[in-house]
Amino acid sequence: MALLTPASWLKGLVTFLYPAQCRICQDSLALGPRPYICDQCWEQIEFCGAQDTTSNWPGCRRSRSVTFYLPILREAIFLLKYEKKQVMAKHLADLLLQHPPSDFNFADYDLYVPIPLHKKRQRQRGFNQAELILKAVAKTRFLPIRTDLLARVKNTAPLSQLTSVDERIGNISGAFQLRYPEQIKDLRILIFDDILTTGTTLKEAVRVLEQGEPEYIEILTLSKTSSTEVEPPYTY
Repeated sequence: MALLTPASWLKGLVTFLYPAQCRICQDSLALGPRPYICDQCWEQIEFCGAQDTTSNWPGCRRSRSVTFYLPILREAIFLLKYEKKQVMAKHLADLLLQHPPSDFNFADYDLYVPIPLHKKRQRQRGFNQAELILKAVAKTRFLPIRTDLLARVKNTAPLSQLTSVDERIGNISGAFQLRYPEQIKDLRILIFDDILTTGTTLKEAVRVLEQGEPEYIEILTLSKTSSTEVEPPYTY
């Protein structure tokens, strides 16, 4: 039987005396594989499963998502993005590793491109959540991630502040710039982001990456709003 170290003993004592609560159900959170959200709640995350992966966006061959953006997943992403709990990136990456779309293959892409944040937004947050999740996946799967190809040159307003489609299109227009276009010619590219809502950001990213004449572009998001789900109250 392994002996407890002083650090693990102290952690166990603190947890016993001051048990954390699950951010979803408020029950006491025992020491488990992840913080903040209990196993029972985590197991209720809804996966997209089989889905229509044919995208009708010009330049994009397919668009897939792993989960639906419902309360448990929403809280997990909120913990990462807005409370800066970077440990959640690993657990969100595990969802992609353990429940990928049925027709998804990591080997089908030459480059993985996370949607970038504007440098001002990234300084404020301290990280890009899409990049963190991809890098967590890359610890168990080889992913050729490029963060220098697509730059966000326009500090766009948060989508939650925009109410119409026209506002969102105008907001994101010209937001990205393609660097080293010659380096993506005839390559297979996967764009990755954490949430798919209206798709305006991802469509603009596809349009800009097309300038480099890749073989094809596909999209993968960790989550997407369902047809009955209201739009997220917070994005970016």
